[in-house]
Amino acid sequence: MFYYSLMRYCFIVFLMCSWLTGVSQQAIGAWREHLSYRQGTAVCQAENKIYCAAYPSLFVFDQADNSLEKVTKSDGLSDLGVSTIKYSSAHKMVILGYDNGNIDLIFNNEIINVPDIKRSYISADKKINEILVDGNVAFLSAGFGIVQLDLLKRELKETFSFGPLGTYLAVNESCIVGDSLWAATDEGIYVGDVRTNLSDFQNWVKTAALPSGKYNTIVNYKGKVISNFSSPEYKKDTVYEYLGGKWTKIPLGPLYDNDDINDLNVTDDELIVATSFSCDTYDEFYTQKKTIIDYGTGVDPQPTEVIRDGSTYWISDRVSGLVQYNSSFSVYLPKGPYYSDAWGLAYSDGYLWVTGGNLTPNLKFSFIRAGISRLDISNDDWTSYLGDGLDSITDLHSIIVDPNDPQHVYAASYGKGIVNFKDGEIINVFNETNSTVQSLTWGFRAIGGITRDNEGVIYATNSEEVSYPLVAYDGQDNWYKFSFQEISGASKIKTTDVVVDQYNNKYVIAYLTGILVFNENGTLSDPSDDRKALIKAGEGSGNLPSNEVHAIAFDEDGKMLIGTASGLSVINSTQDVFTAGAAEADRIIIEQEDGAAYLLSEAVINVIKIDKANRKWIGTANDGIYLISADLQGEIAHFTAENSPLLSNYIVDLVLNEENGEVWISTDK
Repeated sequence: MFYYSLMRYCFIVFLMCSWLTGVSQQAIGAWREHLSYRQGTAVCQAENKIYCAAYPSLFVFDQADNSLEKVTKSDGLSDLGVSTIKYSSAHKMVILGYDNGNIDLIFNNEIINVPDIKRSYISADKKINEILVDGNVAFLSAGFGIVQLDLLKRELKETFSFGPLGTYLAVNESCIVGDSLWAATDEGIYVGDVRTNLSDFQNWVKTAALPSGKYNTIVNYKGKVISNFSSPEYKKDTVYEYLGGKWTKIPLGPLYDNDDINDLNVTDDELIVATSFSCDTYDEFYTQKKTIIDYGTGVDPQPTEVIRDGSTYWISDRVSGLVQYNSSFSVYLPKGPYYSDAWGLAYSDGYLWVTGGNLTPNLKFSFIRAGISRLDISNDDWTSYLGDGLDSITDLHSIIVDPNDPQHVYAASYGKGIVNFKDGEIINVFNETNSTVQSLTWGFRAIGGITRDNEGVIYATNSEEVSYPLVAYDGQDNWYKFSFQEISGASKIKTTDVVVDQYNNKYVIAYLTGILVFNENGTLSDPSDDRKALIKAGEGSGNLPSNEVHAIAFDEDGKMLIGTASGLSVINSTQDVFTAGAAEADRIIIEQEDGAAYLLSEAVINVIKIDKANRKWIGTANDGIYLISADLQGEIAHFTAENSPLLSNYIVDLVLNEENGEVWISTDK
């Protein structure tokens, strides 16, 4: 895995909601997530089980039988985005903290949710950064201060906010030495006497003897306070010790070179240091006892936390998940894609294909290099293609499969062009040098969408204000390009997706312009007989509710469903779409208890897919997924992150497995 500080986390969700009978191996309505478990962020031991927080979720290694178990929303977790984890041996309770402030307690094989912080109106970062267990209380270090969690009552107690005049202050970790609670914050180290009212900010004192700035970790090591100054500069971190009323720098052995430190931990008589690329242990005199700089896997260590059990070390690692070290190394990872990034989806012949780039309806891109992943549904086995040229291709966001070869795909990149990928290798990348794909002056080839028409011709949109926003490839090394200036009034148009109807008309979503319609009349090389039209807002022009179109789909009756930033509309027939005024969109009126209303009038619609029963699966940008009846007159189901294991209410893409009724979903989280 390549780690990016600006990485976006999108996940694939697997929903069984079959419209067929007798074919599914899972119960109708069952869910399953497919996440990457490589990004280990924290680790703890609960008896014989090792819990690894692998962002965004969690997995468990059972030492008794060497088994791995995924723990997800489908298994009862209340949320997504586990940021830290700790175990209370006295209460036999695993405590999970999330990046949105949510808290789960795993106790007696039950998951108890404590949502108070998440639901609060705190106007600061709510992320739970670390957890300190002290008897019957857990101190939660959060983006706004410290919160006490009563482990007996399983409820929150007091909140300590001790920034200037009691304002919020990001706390990264805390420790207790004697009667003092020490806090490593973004603004320095603070200390308060636990015998006083720590809810009163005046009972907290900032340490003046240290440099001002971020201290990201702090521990009690044999009665001494040890903390790391996390410098914004590379390899400028400094570890300090507080003893006898005095702070001093710690010389961490001859191999330590002010490396960036992710975490400090204490186990028995050892101080354990997780740096950006190594794990190091020290005795009380700060003599280095052990260093781990290689797991023997060919992947450089990036440890985030290290704990010890006897002679065995357990490491949560940013790229390797969970690592065990005794006399040798073992890496533990549940099955899943290499990355959790998921954007475009395509299904064919037992394989699900996934692109990991990013392209929102308003054409925001992220320069993400997450390659292409493939799931063999027969054995739940993931293959991730990351190198051999794919590591240089940004924002692969849309993908189509060759109907004659399930291992041959074409993927659209918003930056590099069109990737022709077969049997795990790049055949070629189509750009301005070998196709009609156009490039901006700075070498940016923006492909907004890709599809295959009824004759097998590949069509792709060329975006970012180029002169020919639609290109075609016949598979025989012949490329074509098409302009829409005569109907749009603009020489350059930004475009996103392209969809084909039963008449082989091509519908191009033009950003903030509406929908461009094209038909080559079976003669790609002869532009004289091409037909073009523009569907946009305004009566007589298409009557769209908005020119900001996000999605188009055609149902089994030939109706054209259009998803916009202002809801859903339908064109009942596109047979005469090139005749002026013949293709007008209508809002869908439904009867409700309080009278008639427009269907999904306020939804921002991102994607529409039609199943074999002609039902409409509609993914939104803010309200999850709607399942609408075939006649568009009723809501069959509404799935959200709040009422289902759905990972987010922002739906990126949907794909249907027509063979058994599975629905695959990608989201933005």
